[in-house]
Amino acid sequence: MSWHARGVMDGAEGAPPSKINEYQNNCAKYSVQVDQSTYEEGRQEGAKRYCTRANGFDAGMNGDPYLYACPEGVERNFLSGYQPGRLMWTAINNLQNAESTVNASTYRIQGFENQIDRLYVQLDDPSLTDKTRSEIQNRIRWLRRDIENERDRRRTNELRIPDLLDRCRDSRERVQSLGFIVADVCY
Repeated sequence: MSWHARGVMDGAEGAPPSKINEYQNNCAKYSVQVDQSTYEEGRQEGAKRYCTRANGFDAGMNGDPYLYACPEGVERNFLSGYQPGRLMWTAINNLQNAESTVNASTYRIQGFENQIDRLYVQLDDPSLTDKTRSEIQNRIRWLRRDIENERDRRRTNELRIPDLLDRCRDSRERVQSLGFIVADVCY
């Protein structure tokens, strides 16, 4: 194993300095020594390839956390791409989460309504005991409360969507003004 080559590969993939700890733990099981200084030298060399403005933007757009993998001399360059990418990812993610919540609430409401319909069919059974009938009616009341809660959740998120859409579009314009190309992700 060439620790320098391993470090170069890890650095080029954005591995943080703490990656060496993983190797030390794994190699200790087999009594293999890790050449930490050679590895770190290679990792920093590889990190210079990774720590570009373009890679920073891609990492930010993917929602990847910044693991402080970039050496001091190139970190600023990486962050000049990462921060706009992360801004864009956050705007898109917030919009998608609100839309997803609206869709999920709509689906749950339909499920609750279907359960209520089935319970009403059960209530038509003349052989029901008063206790069972009361339990079914209580279940219907609880389901109606669940429906109202889901409608509130859906309404809250529906009201957020226009603002989140505007924020997404504003973020896209800001990011594009910095020279990054962003697809029309704010539909």
